[in-house]
Amino acid sequence: MTTTVAKRYAEGAEQVTDGATRSDGAIEYVIHSINSDGENLTKAEALAALKAGAPAIDGGLFANDYSVEFLDESGSESYWLGFVKYGELEFINVGSSPRVRFSTGGGNLHITQSLGTKSYVSSGSAPDHGGAIGVTSEGVQGVDILVPNTQWSETHRFNDTKVSTAYIKTLANATGRTNKADFREFAAGEVLFLGAEGGKINDSAWEITFNFAASPNITTTIAGISGIQKNGWEYLWIQHEEKEDTAAKRIVRKAIAVYVEQVYFEADFAVLDIGV
Repeated sequence: MTTTVAKRYAEGAEQVTDGATRSDGAIEYVIHSINSDGENLTKAEALAALKAGAPAIDGGLFANDYSVEFLDESGSESYWLGFVKYGELEFINVGSSPRVRFSTGGGNLHITQSLGTKSYVSSGSAPDHGGAIGVTSEGVQGVDILVPNTQWSETHRFNDTKVSTAYIKTLANATGRTNKADFREFAAGEVLFLGAEGGKINDSAWEITFNFAASPNITTTIAGISGIQKNGWEYLWIQHEEKEDTAAKRIVRKAIAVYVEQVYFEADFAVLDIGV
């Protein structure tokens, strides 16, 4: 099967013009098919041919509506009339989806409690610190560890009419906030919006990169204190108190309370207009 798609000849013209335009603004195309097996072009095939053959961008406007109507057939040849409406899009992805870059790693976290003391060696009667790390007479020093932290960026394209000063302010106001609802398959509270940067790439489009980081929500037990629920970007700290270890006959510092603090405001990431 051989199929061609061409702009319709304007009435009275001797050659193809910029295209006949209907009153609703659609550009008209003629879809011509030659099939040697006698099976003429179906409506679905004509529509597919129109989408493949008509330009996606015409005069700075974007194709956003396609339709076809049967015109004529003769033998192995068939003709369809195609209509394409062009206009401005509020949102345009790069290709069929945004460009995404990611890295998996971690961020540093200072902790004062271990998950559990595996062993210790003592020349005398060692006190039980209850998992406290780096205990001295002045307090609990703790240690820096690596915790899960996934970072990624998404690059999207927008039509010029979409990127206004108000939209840029919206991005600025959402920066440094966590997701109020599920986002990109992460639960509420797990994603932190790190901000966006971008600029115009031509007279009608912008390219903007959105940066995110994700840290998992957890439910855990620390120093025998259970039922601790911490969202990814909340801050957890532990209060220690001096207590007597009767077996070692010493005063030790042990955890008596675990606090989970909200340190970032929340935002509805729907305001970013890049989907959920």
